Amino acid sequence: MVSAMYFRHVFSALLLLMLFCSGAIAQQKITTLTGKTFTGKITKIADGKIAGEGFDEIKLANVVSIATSNTAKASAAKYAVRLVSGGTIQVSKFSVADGELSVKTEFGEYKLGVASVRAILFRPLQVGPAVKNAIKKPLKNNDQVVAESSQGPRTAQGLVEEINDEKVVFNYKGTSRTIPRSKVIAVVMANLQEKKLKGSVATVTFKDSSTAVGTLRSLTDGKMTIGLLSGTTLNVPFADVVSVNIRNDRLTYLSDLEPTDSEHNSIVAPKRAIAKDKNFDGKPLSLTWGANKKTQTFPRGIVAHSYSRIVYSNDGFQRFVTTCGIDSTITGNGHCIVTIRGDGIKLWNGEIAASSDPSEIDIDIEDYKSIEIVIDYGKHLDMGDHVIFGNARLLKTK
Repeated sequence: MVSAMYFRHVFSALLLLMLFCSGAIAQQKITTLTGKTFTGKITKIADGKIAGEGFDEIKLANVVSIATSNTAKASAAKYAVRLVSGGTIQVSKFSVADGELSVKTEFGEYKLGVASVRAILFRPLQVGPAVKNAIKKPLKNNDQVVAESSQGPRTAQGLVEEINDEKVVFNYKGTSRTIPRSKVIAVVMANLQEKKLKGSVATVTFKDSSTAVGTLRSLTDGKMTIGLLSGTTLNVPFADVVSVNIRNDRLTYLSDLEPTDSEHNSIVAPKRAIAKDKNFDGKPLSLTWGANKKTQTFPRGIVAHSYSRIVYSNDGFQRFVTTCGIDSTITGNGHCIVTIRGDGIKLWNGEIAASSDPSEIDIDIEDYKSIEIVIDYGKHLDMGDHVIFGNARLLKTK
């Protein structure tokens, strides 16, 4: 006869397994400027420090990234909101009234000051030249409404007064005008020239692939507070966060820099310059590890095609760190040779292939004035050679 004690042991084991699978004892990985990693459960961020279980208190200024066990998945949201400070929030429902944008997301409902919003995309998959131009060149005193017309997308100017389920109302030279919401492609807000963010500026990625760039203010009671421009804050559940990537004056991402020199050639594929923080199709940067089919997205980084030679100036940084691999959205046999040099001296060299796991690169660049990255042709000419340098960054570790 099986004893009651046996059943209690089995029940306890099953309970622990269920808690583990549900993420109730989920942990996070903290990576510092020196490259050291700490694993534990973060419980609090306050006074510029990270505290939790499984690690000693860490200064936020020394942290490069926080990775959770969550993964980002394609959102089913119909709309998207781009923030002035950076990032794009996936939105299922929104409205504008009295200078506020009310949004509904997978991780909560929020009110954003319109000054913190760069654009509202009614059709995120149809961002054509008219929308791109309006976002690239926002007006100082007027919002821009891009809408359908018989001649194609047209842009109207004015101050947006209201957006509801039926219409967009904007004021142009003292007269209110209305456009049916069904015709609107995007609304680009006026450029109020907000000051830059100060402090520990973080790019936070969520499970629905939303991203928000802001100051990482605190984490208490499972809620992370992110400060955006114009006084707007997001108070988001930490359980919905995939990753946090932090930048300060001791860290610079390559996507924030302009190359001092570059060269791009091709054999079969179209000739391409580098793309920043998105792949060549405008999608998030992502790499896949073949053994466990794990895919990781990167909010920052660059992507280049073979053949490319890219040179950056090194202004006192000691390390270059990145995760390098073939873009996971590319089908094919991408294969190339990546070489990294400092003042012409080879610092790293390796094969990058779609059939192999991405490479973790962490090299000493101290005393080198220029850093050169070369992506050369591999076994299959230049077919499928979309090479991602995820979270590529220069670090000051001293």
